[in-house]
Amino acid sequence: MTVLCIGYEDKVSRFFWKIKCELNKTFPKVEFKIYSVFLSGFLFSLFRNISCSWVTISAWIQTNIKSKAYNKILATKTKYKGVEFHNLIDYHLKLDSNSSKKKLLKQALSYIDIFDKQIQKKRPDFVLSWGDSRLAVEAFVAVCKHHRVKIYFMELGPYNTTFFDENGVNANASVLKIYDNQKLLKGNNPKELKLRPKKDTYSRNPVLRALDYSSEILCNFIGVYPPDMMRIAKLAKFSITSKRSHHQPPTEHTKAMFLLALQDPTDVNMVLHSPSFNSPLEILKAVHTKLPKNSFLVVREHPVYRNCNEELFYDYIEKNNIVLDSTTKLETQINRADVILVNNSTTGIEVLKHYKPLVVLGNAYFKYESICLTLSDQSELKTILSKALQYEVNRKEVDLFLEFLFNDYLITGSSDEKPCVAAKSIAKLLSHQH
Repeated sequence: MTVLCIGYEDKVSRFFWKIKCELNKTFPKVEFKIYSVFLSGFLFSLFRNISCSWVTISAWIQTNIKSKAYNKILATKTKYKGVEFHNLIDYHLKLDSNSSKKKLLKQALSYIDIFDKQIQKKRPDFVLSWGDSRLAVEAFVAVCKHHRVKIYFMELGPYNTTFFDENGVNANASVLKIYDNQKLLKGNNPKELKLRPKKDTYSRNPVLRALDYSSEILCNFIGVYPPDMMRIAKLAKFSITSKRSHHQPPTEHTKAMFLLALQDPTDVNMVLHSPSFNSPLEILKAVHTKLPKNSFLVVREHPVYRNCNEELFYDYIEKNNIVLDSTTKLETQINRADVILVNNSTTGIEVLKHYKPLVVLGNAYFKYESICLTLSDQSELKTILSKALQYEVNRKEVDLFLEFLFNDYLITGSSDEKPCVAAKSIAKLLSHQH
């Protein structure tokens, strides 16, 4: 059995390694190769004698060596080795419109060369992809599809679970399609949720983590990484405490409370799966100006992006006396709120578990009309927010969906858990497919 994998940091390489160890119990001669975007993922595999590649550097070197050839291809073709390559850079261009389109396309061609050569050489039985977006991953997936290689997409799920899907993750996942089919077969009698609390968590090696940041500074300077990999500016903001006024919400209030739970603006969900809004600031302004009378807004930033939004975002909050509360426990905020809004964050699952009115603004794997209010067009927002105050949650429908999601669809256990029960489950599924 031959398996190719593509991922990011050491914690993802660890998950692939755990899957390999489980597969070895049934197939002693499993051949694994792990392509890592970050240095830590490459070193983790290298230290365990697993065939691996720091594919970001490999692609950059090849881009420089074959620069003239790639320039010629860009000038004359839209498809290379069977792959339409222009759409591979969509995420990066949307994230940073100042990025060099030509440079990104040359990187895409380099990735296609690397993966095409390896797939033809190794003829993998299947490939494992952590996520389904970003340049290296999209190129990998596109080449695999061209060669008709079976692909399985994985990503962290809510409540100590893991996505494992043949179509993709996030809004690309097949959750709702499968749910509709199974719902017809299973009937309307929800069972108890099988939620398993996380045990010990894998702690990233601090040296490997430091190497990621230091190599990122260098790689960004010489143009190795696409713009989504740059976390240094964000990291610098974590070292200071915001001096802005965070108007605290009242513990008791007579007005209706709308909670807007935001996410990392660089996240794929925000960039690729948000048809109505391009940034947290756009969402904030739209929601605030469309609030029903006798209501107020509480804004919660994503934990890893606290105090890291653009200055105009905080200026707008201060100017309009909006409550910014990113420290109160999420569960407490959900219980206090009358309506909760998310773009496509997994906070939506937490809201559903509490049977609270949920408004979904973007595309999400839980955007299902029988369990939440959904936005199709920004012009509908005012009507939906008013409707949300009278919205009655259909608890039975919510229970049916959550039971399917956790009991039938998601893999129990997360990639960073110790012991890694998810790796065992995934290896079993892969064994049955071989």
